Amino acid sequence: MSDGEPILPLSDVRARLVRRFRTLANDVPAYERRVSSECASFPIGTMIPFAVPAMALDVTNDAGDAEREAAERLLDGAIRSLERQHRRPALEIKSANGKCIGFGWCLLALTVHERTGGSARFAEVRRRLSNVMNSDLRAHQFGPLDSYSGRCWPFDTVPGVLGLQLSAAIDGNAEWAEAAAEHVRWIR
Repeated sequence: MSDGEPILPLSDVRARLVRRFRTLANDVPAYERRVSSECASFPIGTMIPFAVPAMALDVTNDAGDAEREAAERLLDGAIRSLERQHRRPALEIKSANGKCIGFGWCLLALTVHERTGGSARFAEVRRRLSNVMNSDLRAHQFGPLDSYSGRCWPFDTVPGVLGLQLSAAIDGNAEWAEAAAEHVRWIR
């Protein structure tokens, strides 16, 4: 911080972030170009800038229509990022393994949106990603999925497992809940 620069109060952080995230969501194509130019060198770099602000907008205590609509525009960007990473439409993705970070964050953001009162517009994609996560966890005996091709950091599977657990609660799907619980047991 340079001399003369004001210190912003911490009490205003949430309000400033919500305003900033809504501003970004007002021009998603421009934001996508910026994300692509600044963040694409890191594989997860094109997902986090969409998933995290969408979740932040969805979990604000007073999330109204403006926040929900902004979150949905960002979720559209998250789905497009996922489709670029997997080189296929979201409803045709067959595995999260080897790309579980972006996959997991997208699934988590979609479930947070629906679970916190957002529309069910993304339910079909959320269910598809939940089915894929469930199948992949079972194929790996509930252990971690590869973060990148041939590389595995167990904590990278956690966002997808949390998304699967929340998705199971939304749909009452015992099989998804079991897979999420078995992964947690594997961690312990």
